[in-house]
Amino acid sequence: MSGSAQHATASGLVFFVLGAARVPPSPPLPGPVLVRMLGDLGVAEGAARSTVLRLRRAGSITSVRMDRTVGYAPSASVLSGHRRHAAGSAAAEWDGEFHTLLVQVPERRRGFRDALRRAAHTAGYRGLGPGLLIAPTDRRAELAPTLDRAPKDAQVLPGHLRLSVEDSRTVAERLWGLDQLGARYRVLADAAHTAAARARTDPPTGPDALRALAAATLPIYEAIRDDPELPTQLLAPDWPQHRVRVALTEALRALVPGVDEYVAALRAGTGRTPPP
Repeated sequence: MSGSAQHATASGLVFFVLGAARVPPSPPLPGPVLVRMLGDLGVAEGAARSTVLRLRRAGSITSVRMDRTVGYAPSASVLSGHRRHAAGSAAAEWDGEFHTLLVQVPERRRGFRDALRRAAHTAGYRGLGPGLLIAPTDRRAELAPTLDRAPKDAQVLPGHLRLSVEDSRTVAERLWGLDQLGARYRVLADAAHTAAARARTDPPTGPDALRALAAATLPIYEAIRDDPELPTQLLAPDWPQHRVRVALTEALRALVPGVDEYVAALRAGTGRTPPP
Protein backbone atom coordinates (compact mmCIF):
# COMPACT_ATOMS: atom_id res chain seq x y z
CA MET A 1 0.00 0.00 0.00
CA SER A 2 1.30 3.44 -0.88
CA GLY A 3 2.07 5.88 1.87
CA SER A 4 -0.47 8.37 0.53
CA ALA A 5 -3.26 5.79 0.57
CA GLN A 6 -2.20 4.71 4.03
CA HIS A 7 -2.83 8.20 5.39
CA ALA A 8 -6.01 8.93 3.42
CA THR A 9 -9.42 8.32 4.96
CA ALA A 10 -11.58 5.48 3.68
CA SER A 11 -14.14 8.05 2.51
CA GLY A 12 -11.47 9.94 0.60
CA LEU A 13 -10.32 6.73 -1.04
CA VAL A 14 -13.87 5.97 -2.22
CA PHE A 15 -13.96 9.28 -4.10
CA PHE A 16 -10.43 8.74 -5.38
CA VAL A 17 -11.37 5.32 -6.79
CA LEU A 18 -14.52 6.69 -8.43
CA GLY A 19 -12.41 9.42 -10.00
CA ALA A 20 -9.75 6.95 -11.11
CA ALA A 21 -12.54 4.94 -12.78
CA ARG A 22 -13.75 8.13 -14.53
CA VAL A 23 -17.17 8.09 -12.85
CA PRO A 24 -18.67 10.22 -14.32
CA PRO A 25 -18.68 10.32 -17.37
CA SER A 26 -18.22 6.55 -17.22
CA PRO A 27 -21.19 4.57 -15.84
CA PRO A 28 -21.47 3.99 -12.07
CA LEU A 29 -18.79 1.69 -10.71
CA PRO A 30 -20.12 -1.76 -9.72
CA GLY A 31 -19.88 -2.44 -6.00
CA PRO A 32 -17.57 -5.45 -6.32
CA VAL A 33 -15.13 -3.41 -8.41
CA LEU A 34 -15.23 -0.52 -5.96
CA VAL A 35 -14.53 -2.85 -3.03
CA ARG A 36 -11.73 -4.59 -4.95
CA MET A 37 -10.02 -1.32 -5.82
CA LEU A 38 -10.33 -0.07 -2.26
CA GLY A 39 -8.70 -3.32 -1.20
CA ASP A 40 -5.84 -2.62 -3.60
CA LEU A 41 -5.30 0.59 -1.64
CA GLY A 42 -5.29 -1.17 1.72
CA VAL A 43 -8.92 -0.80 2.84
CA ALA A 44 -10.26 -4.01 4.38
CA GLU A 45 -13.41 -5.41 2.78
CA GLY A 46 -15.59 -4.82 5.82
CA ALA A 47 -14.38 -1.24 6.18
CA ALA A 48 -14.91 -0.64 2.46
CA ARG A 49 -18.50 -1.89 2.57
CA SER A 50 -19.38 0.08 5.70
CA THR A 51 -17.83 3.25 4.25
CA VAL A 52 -19.79 2.91 1.01
CA LEU A 53 -23.00 2.39 3.00
CA ARG A 54 -22.31 5.41 5.20
CA LEU A 55 -21.57 7.66 2.22
CA ARG A 56 -24.72 6.49 0.46
CA ARG A 57 -26.85 7.22 3.53
CA ALA A 58 -25.23 10.64 3.87
CA GLY A 59 -26.08 11.47 0.25
CA SER A 60 -22.43 11.78 -0.77
CA ILE A 61 -22.68 8.96 -3.32
CA THR A 62 -25.61 7.60 -5.28
CA SER A 63 -26.46 4.00 -6.11
CA VAL A 64 -28.23 2.40 -9.06
CA ARG A 65 -29.15 -1.21 -9.83
CA MET A 66 -26.93 -2.72 -12.55
CA ASP A 67 -28.08 -6.22 -13.52
CA ARG A 68 -27.00 -8.43 -10.60
CA THR A 69 -25.13 -5.77 -8.68
CA VAL A 70 -25.28 -2.11 -7.61
CA GLY A 71 -23.27 0.71 -9.14
CA TYR A 72 -22.00 3.82 -7.34
CA ALA A 73 -21.24 7.39 -8.39
CA PRO A 74 -20.53 10.71 -6.62
CA SER A 75 -23.61 12.75 -5.73
CA ALA A 76 -24.44 16.06 -7.42
CA SER A 77 -23.24 18.04 -4.40
CA VAL A 78 -19.88 16.26 -4.35
CA LEU A 79 -19.47 16.79 -8.11
CA SER A 80 -20.17 20.48 -7.56
CA GLY A 81 -17.18 20.67 -5.24
CA HIS A 82 -15.01 18.68 -7.64
CA ARG A 83 -15.89 21.04 -10.50
CA ARG A 84 -14.97 24.05 -8.36
CA HIS A 85 -11.58 22.55 -7.51
CA ALA A 86 -10.98 21.58 -11.13
CA ALA A 87 -11.68 25.12 -12.27
CA GLY A 88 -9.04 26.60 -10.01
CA SER A 89 -9.08 30.13 -8.64
CA ALA A 90 -12.17 32.10 -9.65
CA ALA A 91 -10.46 35.46 -9.29
CA ALA A 92 -12.16 37.14 -12.23
CA GLU A 93 -15.59 36.58 -10.70
CA TRP A 94 -14.74 37.81 -7.21
CA ASP A 95 -16.94 40.68 -6.10
CA GLY A 96 -14.77 41.72 -3.17
CA GLU A 97 -16.96 40.02 -0.58
CA PHE A 98 -16.68 36.87 1.46
CA HIS A 99 -19.80 34.73 1.59
CA THR A 100 -20.90 33.90 5.10
CA LEU A 101 -23.09 31.45 6.95
CA LEU A 102 -24.47 32.49 10.35
CA VAL A 103 -25.09 29.21 12.16
CA GLN A 104 -27.26 28.86 15.25
CA VAL A 105 -27.84 25.28 16.37
CA PRO A 106 -29.15 24.28 19.81
CA GLU A 107 -26.84 22.12 21.90
CA ARG A 108 -29.33 19.26 21.75
CA ARG A 109 -28.76 19.19 17.96
CA ARG A 110 -25.04 18.58 18.35
CA GLY A 111 -25.07 15.78 15.76
CA PHE A 112 -26.33 18.12 13.04
CA ARG A 113 -23.97 20.89 14.15
CA ASP A 114 -20.94 18.61 13.91
CA ALA A 115 -22.06 17.24 10.52
CA LEU A 116 -22.51 20.77 9.20
CA ARG A 117 -19.10 21.82 10.50
CA ARG A 118 -17.42 18.90 8.72
CA ALA A 119 -19.29 19.48 5.46
CA ALA A 120 -18.58 23.22 5.55
CA HIS A 121 -14.87 22.64 6.15
CA THR A 122 -14.73 20.27 3.17
CA ALA A 123 -16.50 22.91 1.04
CA GLY A 124 -13.87 25.50 1.99
CA TYR A 125 -15.64 27.45 4.72
CA ARG A 126 -13.66 28.47 7.80
CA GLY A 127 -14.76 29.86 11.12
CA LEU A 128 -14.17 33.60 11.56
CA GLY A 129 -15.91 33.63 14.94
CA PRO A 130 -18.47 31.67 16.97
CA GLY A 131 -21.25 30.61 14.63
CA LEU A 132 -19.81 32.54 11.66
CA LEU A 133 -18.41 30.64 8.67
CA ILE A 134 -16.88 32.37 5.65
CA ALA A 135 -15.77 31.33 2.16
CA PRO A 136 -14.61 33.33 -0.87
CA THR A 137 -17.64 32.18 -2.90
CA ASP A 138 -21.13 30.84 -2.21
CA ARG A 139 -20.77 27.08 -1.68
CA ARG A 140 -24.14 26.16 -0.27
CA ALA A 141 -24.76 23.76 -3.15
CA GLU A 142 -21.98 21.59 -1.73
CA LEU A 143 -23.71 21.60 1.66
CA ALA A 144 -27.13 20.62 0.27
CA PRO A 145 -27.22 17.02 1.61
CA THR A 146 -26.47 18.33 5.12
CA LEU A 147 -28.64 21.45 4.97
CA ASP A 148 -31.58 19.37 3.75
CA ARG A 149 -31.47 17.55 7.10
CA ALA A 150 -31.43 20.72 9.22
CA PRO A 151 -33.70 20.53 12.29
CA LYS A 152 -36.51 23.07 12.47
CA ASP A 153 -34.95 24.75 15.49
CA ALA A 154 -31.60 25.30 13.72
CA GLN A 155 -30.81 28.38 11.64
CA VAL A 156 -28.25 28.66 8.83
CA LEU A 157 -28.47 32.15 7.35
CA PRO A 158 -26.42 33.22 4.31
CA GLY A 159 -24.85 36.66 4.10
CA HIS A 160 -21.88 38.70 2.89
CA LEU A 161 -18.85 40.29 4.50
CA ARG A 162 -16.92 43.09 2.78
CA LEU A 163 -13.45 44.01 4.05
CA SER A 164 -10.61 46.04 2.65
CA VAL A 165 -8.21 44.12 0.42
CA GLU A 166 -5.53 44.37 3.11
CA ASP A 167 -7.83 43.00 5.82
CA SER A 168 -9.10 40.29 3.46
CA ARG A 169 -5.50 39.17 2.87
CA THR A 170 -4.88 39.01 6.61
CA VAL A 171 -8.04 36.98 7.18
CA ALA A 172 -7.25 34.62 4.31
CA GLU A 173 -3.71 33.93 5.50
CA ARG A 174 -4.88 33.26 9.06
CA LEU A 175 -7.89 31.09 8.26
CA TRP A 176 -6.47 29.06 5.37
CA GLY A 177 -2.76 28.98 6.23
CA LEU A 178 -1.67 30.13 2.79
CA ASP A 179 2.07 30.15 3.49
CA GLN A 180 1.98 26.50 4.56
CA LEU A 181 -0.27 25.52 1.65
CA GLY A 182 2.03 27.22 -0.85
CA ALA A 183 5.07 25.37 0.52
CA ARG A 184 3.13 22.11 0.38
CA TYR A 185 2.21 22.73 -3.26
CA ARG A 186 5.85 23.18 -4.23
CA VAL A 187 6.94 19.91 -2.61
CA LEU A 188 4.06 17.99 -4.20
CA ALA A 189 4.76 19.41 -7.66
CA ASP A 190 8.34 18.13 -7.52
CA ALA A 191 7.17 14.69 -6.33
CA ALA A 192 4.56 14.40 -9.10
CA HIS A 193 7.12 15.32 -11.78
CA THR A 194 9.40 12.57 -10.46
CA ALA A 195 6.57 10.01 -10.41
CA ALA A 196 5.58 10.86 -13.98
CA ALA A 197 9.15 10.45 -15.21
CA ARG A 198 9.42 7.07 -13.48
CA ALA A 199 6.11 5.90 -14.98
CA ARG A 200 7.17 6.88 -18.49
CA THR A 201 10.28 4.74 -18.11
CA ASP A 202 8.57 1.75 -16.47
CA PRO A 203 4.74 1.99 -16.72
CA PRO A 204 2.99 0.13 -13.87
CA THR A 205 0.03 -2.13 -14.63
CA GLY A 206 -2.89 -3.72 -12.77
CA PRO A 207 -3.28 -2.80 -9.10
CA ASP A 208 0.27 -1.40 -9.15
CA ALA A 209 -0.95 1.24 -11.60
CA LEU A 210 -3.73 2.22 -9.20
CA ARG A 211 -1.34 2.40 -6.25
CA ALA A 212 1.15 4.45 -8.25
CA LEU A 213 -1.61 6.87 -9.26
CA ALA A 214 -2.66 7.20 -5.63
CA ALA A 215 0.91 7.84 -4.49
CA ALA A 216 1.46 10.54 -7.12
CA THR A 217 -1.89 12.32 -7.08
CA LEU A 218 -3.73 11.75 -3.80
CA PRO A 219 -1.55 14.22 -1.87
CA ILE A 220 -2.19 16.80 -4.59
CA TYR A 221 -5.94 16.25 -4.50
CA GLU A 222 -5.86 16.61 -0.73
CA ALA A 223 -3.92 19.88 -1.01
CA ILE A 224 -6.29 21.20 -3.69
CA ARG A 225 -9.20 20.24 -1.43
CA ASP A 226 -7.68 22.48 1.27
CA ASP A 227 -7.21 25.36 -1.18
CA PRO A 228 -9.90 28.04 -0.63
CA GLU A 229 -9.68 29.06 -4.31
CA LEU A 230 -9.12 32.67 -3.36
CA PRO A 231 -9.06 35.50 -5.90
CA THR A 232 -5.63 36.54 -7.11
CA GLN A 233 -6.01 39.87 -5.28
CA LEU A 234 -5.55 37.94 -2.04
CA LEU A 235 -2.70 35.66 -3.12
CA ALA A 236 1.05 36.09 -3.34
CA PRO A 237 2.36 36.88 -6.86
CA ASP A 238 4.21 33.53 -6.94
CA TRP A 239 1.25 31.45 -5.73
CA PRO A 240 2.18 27.93 -6.95
CA GLN A 241 -1.23 26.44 -7.69
CA HIS A 242 -0.64 26.50 -11.45
CA ARG A 243 2.69 24.77 -10.98
CA VAL A 244 1.14 21.89 -9.04
CA ARG A 245 -1.70 21.56 -11.55
CA VAL A 246 0.82 21.21 -14.38
CA ALA A 247 2.60 18.49 -12.40
CA LEU A 248 -0.73 16.76 -11.71
CA THR A 249 -1.57 16.74 -15.43
CA GLU A 250 1.83 15.26 -16.21
CA ALA A 251 1.34 12.46 -13.64
CA LEU A 252 -2.15 11.70 -14.91
CA ARG A 253 -0.97 11.38 -18.50
CA ALA A 254 1.73 8.94 -17.46
CA LEU A 255 -0.32 6.79 -15.06
CA VAL A 256 -3.98 6.87 -16.09
CA PRO A 257 -3.66 4.59 -19.14
CA GLY A 258 -2.57 1.70 -16.93
CA VAL A 259 -5.43 2.38 -14.52
CA ASP A 260 -7.92 2.54 -17.41
CA GLU A 261 -6.84 -0.92 -18.54
CA TYR A 262 -7.13 -2.29 -15.01
CA VAL A 263 -10.62 -0.82 -14.46
CA ALA A 264 -11.83 -2.15 -17.82
CA ALA A 265 -10.63 -5.64 -16.87
CA LEU A 266 -12.36 -5.44 -13.49
CA ARG A 267 -15.62 -4.19 -15.00
CA ALA A 268 -15.56 -7.10 -17.44
CA GLY A 269 -15.47 -9.56 -14.54
CA THR A 270 -18.15 -8.03 -12.27
CA GLY A 271 -21.00 -9.93 -10.65
CA ARG A 272 -18.86 -12.65 -9.05
CA THR A 273 -19.13 -11.28 -5.53
CA PRO A 274 -22.12 -9.75 -3.72
CA PRO A 275 -22.31 -5.93 -3.85
CA PRO A 276 -21.93 -3.85 -0.67
